[in-house]
Amino acid sequence: MSLYSDLMKKTVTALMVASACLASLSAMAEGGISIQGTRIVYPQSAKQESLAISNSSTTDSFLVQSWVEDASGRKTHDFVVTPPLYLSGPKNENTLRLMYVGGAAPADRESLYYFIAKAI
Repeated sequence: MSLYSDLMKKTVTALMVASACLASLSAMAEGGISIQGTRIVYPQSAKQESLAISNSSTTDSFLVQSWVEDASGRKTHDFVVTPPLYLSGPKNENTLRLMYVGGAAPADRESLYYFIAKAI
């Protein structure tokens, strides 16, 4: 019976330690960088479009880098993102501007690009 009781104590202790580790990870994941929406529609006649990015963390700062990729996943110079790199402090919100600087876009169809934002 003593062996069983020692095994149960070790199992319960291990579970409590694992639970504490998981709880601390979920507390760290509460805040972070989020983008205003999931889709940006850039009208052909627009000079620029704005996009809000916010840091919901109360304690952490993030370095945010952003750019635009074409449909095949390569960085493109058709768009300029300003600022391309900035430090987002706790509870900070920043507005990024997207400007189309590429050549004439096809008028008979939509063009697909991907906006990428990386936070470290």
